[in-house]
Amino acid sequence: MQGKITKRSVDALTASGRDITLWDSEVRGFGVRARSGGAKTYIVRYRPGAGGRRAPIRTLTIGRHGSPWTPDTARGEAKRLFGVVEAGGDPAADLMAQRVAPSIEELCSRFLSEHCETKLKARTAFEYRRLAERFIVPALGKRKAAEVTRQEVARLHHSMHTTPYQANRALAFMCKMFNLAEAWGIRRDGSNPCRHIVKYREHLRERLLSADELA
Repeated sequence: MQGKITKRSVDALTASGRDITLWDSEVRGFGVRARSGGAKTYIVRYRPGAGGRRAPIRTLTIGRHGSPWTPDTARGEAKRLFGVVEAGGDPAADLMAQRVAPSIEELCSRFLSEHCETKLKARTAFEYRRLAERFIVPALGKRKAAEVTRQEVARLHHSMHTTPYQANRALAFMCKMFNLAEAWGIRRDGSNPCRHIVKYREHLRERLLSADELA
């Protein structure tokens, strides 16, 4: 069915036995779907621009009716999504790629196994694993690797300012890891969030050798 999507029309929309969709008369492809259980959800339907009329029709959920999604806010989001489509994008595919994208915890695991343990000295690999488990994963582990910002890396680096040597090693670890993330296609080229973060000044440390080391 078709008509203008307003608060009144959404409130009056009722599914009896099967789902029903009201398609907006103002924004083509924008609709609100009512389910038999009572839930009402705003959706958009479109064909990806790159495929023309042969492209499969995609349906993308905006969100359930209620705060923050009202007829006006959902219509505004629908217009934004259709703008992405007109520019050649595919919002549904982008959302799916985002959902399956690796987290920092997963990226750390891959970096340690595929790079550190195979290409670095055992001592360096051990130190990198310690830094990952103690500092990086607890702070950023749940974040998507493609979404981590320079501000987040700088915040982590600053939180370790009382141990500047470790802070700088953690920054070096992340810099190499994000470089590989670009090579692996996880982040776009030139997006390393560690760029322009200034390392702490380190002071030379004097340590006396033990008798065993002297021997």
